[in-house]
Amino acid sequence: MYESVFHDPERFAPFTARQCEPLLYVHEEAFELVTGTEWDRLTRYDYESCSNADGWPELRG
Repeated sequence: MYESVFHDPERFAPFTARQCEPLLYVHEEAFELVTGTEWDRLTRYDYESCSNADGWPELRG
C-alpha cells in the first residue's frame, strides 16, 4: 500500500478519513525495527495541530 500511493495518490484517500496521528510515529517504529533501539530524538518543530501559525492563518486573532 505504501508504494502504491506514489503511483495513484487517490489510494491514500481512505486513510485520510480516519485520525492520521499514527503516521507521526511511523519513523520511530521503523527505526526501532531496524536498529533494535528506541528512537531518542526530538524534533525542533512542533507537529501538534494548529501549532504552525503561518500554516493556519485563519486561526490568528
